[in-house]
Amino acid sequence: MTKDDDPEAYIEAFERHALMTGLDQGYWASQLGALVIGKAQATYRALSREDAWDYELVKQANLYRLEINPEHYRHLLWAKKGPDERRPRVLLQLLRDLLDKRLNALAMFDAFPMPHVAELVERIRDAQYISTLDLAKGYWQIPVAKEDQPKTAFGTPRELYEFVRMPFGLHGAAATFQRLMDRILAPHAEYAAAYIDDIVIYTWTWAQHKRAL
Repeated sequence: MTKDDDPEAYIEAFERHALMTGLDQGYWASQLGALVIGKAQATYRALSREDAWDYELVKQANLYRLEINPEHYRHLLWAKKGPDERRPRVLLQLLRDLLDKRLNALAMFDAFPMPHVAELVERIRDAQYISTLDLAKGYWQIPVAKEDQPKTAFGTPRELYEFVRMPFGLHGAAATFQRLMDRILAPHAEYAAAYIDDIVIYTWTWAQHKRAL
């Protein structure tokens, strides 16, 4: 996948494959679980017009928004650094308060076990050929379950947004991603392993390695 490709094309293909093969949604969708029951709360007002800078990153990869003129949306999510210069900023840093104060404080904890690095090193110790893969923006390949998307809602001065892809910083994100990778790589466990979004492929001959890749 290159920067010019449409992320939605890949995401939709992945979801379609998961459904066709009978992969349960719990393995490939981020589910926040039941939140603590209490008074209804107003949406968390996370961003000012000056802070919401990174239009392209948000629009293409992570956030869903209601109908609005694209040029107006661009105006909301960019800020000028100087008279002729526009500087993008990673919007997710500005949403950390939303995750920490609202979602992580109330959502159920996912206790799926993470791999031990020492055990992974022991598995590949005698391998003669090793390849590593680092998945680009892996969390954003996992959708937030539709019934949980409203729980991620936050407001700006004019708009309401919801996450449709699993955000970085969600305390169950690593466990959700690890569960998915363990399930995908289970048939290849003899020569492949993952630590969250880092994959290692290890073999003892070059012929084996080419087949594994």
